[in-house]
Amino acid sequence: MALTSAREKRLWLQAALVQIAIYASLAYVRGISTWLRERNLLRLTIGLLFLIAVVLILDGIRRRRPGIGQILVLAAFGVIYLVVLWDLKQVEERVHFLEYGLVGGLIYSALWERRTNLVEAGTGPRGLARLPAVSTIVITGLLGWGDEGIQAILPERFYELRDVAMNFAAGVLVVAAMVSMRRARAWDSRRAGRLKGERPGSMTDP
Repeated sequence: MALTSAREKRLWLQAALVQIAIYASLAYVRGISTWLRERNLLRLTIGLLFLIAVVLILDGIRRRRPGIGQILVLAAFGVIYLVVLWDLKQVEERVHFLEYGLVGGLIYSALWERRTNLVEAGTGPRGLARLPAVSTIVITGLLGWGDEGIQAILPERFYELRDVAMNFAAGVLVVAAMVSMRRARAWDSRRAGRLKGERPGSMTDP
């Protein structure tokens, strides 16, 4: 699969590095979480990780000067994530949404970049770029399944379908959020164009 731009290459590389880091940490993360829990630092540590993620996301969105549509979508998904994460009984389970949300976000960004470049080149989207949202969910789900497969052969780790489902849900949520934000951005642009056209003096008298 020939890459269509330097940005697509960078996004795929970032996704691969994050996934490798997730797999590489599987043998050690249980010991780390136990050490943090014994010192009452586990909840704080995971909370800080999510806070960093939220700050980075908000900063990226702020740079794009979001309109009302994007702000509403952001608020809606913020509530959805809070409900989902709050409902999890074990605080460690929240990390699944951080890990595979990041992986899914990078994969979707790479596929959307590929789709955009193929359309601009006149060849039209093909392969995984034909349906980037569906492709991202499937790939992220398979990577999350592989996560549990590795745990099945590690000592003191276990294969759990619940964790597979959470990894899959993380991919679904992040793709839904990114697709909704992209559509909201397009709506905001159309709305801004209409408002600009309605300003007094913007039309010439016959």
